Amino acid sequence: MARAPYSWRITIPDDGHLPGEGLIPTMIEWADARHPADAMADDHIRVVALAGAHPEPATIRTALGSLGLAEMLKVTYAVTPRLAAMLRTPRGTVTL
Repeated sequence: MARAPYSWRITIPDDGHLPGEGLIPTMIEWADARHPADAMADDHIRVVALAGAHPEPATIRTALGSLGLAEMLKVTYAVTPRLAAMLRTPRGTVTL
């Protein structure tokens, strides 16, 4: 894929579904050392925590573990898959 000065490869299956119903991250391989975040102003927003819920949390935990991400996203049980991010901003902490 490419957009403006950037090009990359991405791990989205041909059918477009999101692995783990969106809880398993999509991987991006940038074509060179340039990254879009390098050109952005630092707005002092930081990720504090990520949390997920899924009907089959053990399956998601196993997949995250195989990617070395088991400690980055804690996954619990829920009937409907969910993903939440807690961010620290200059105006306080918010959860998306």
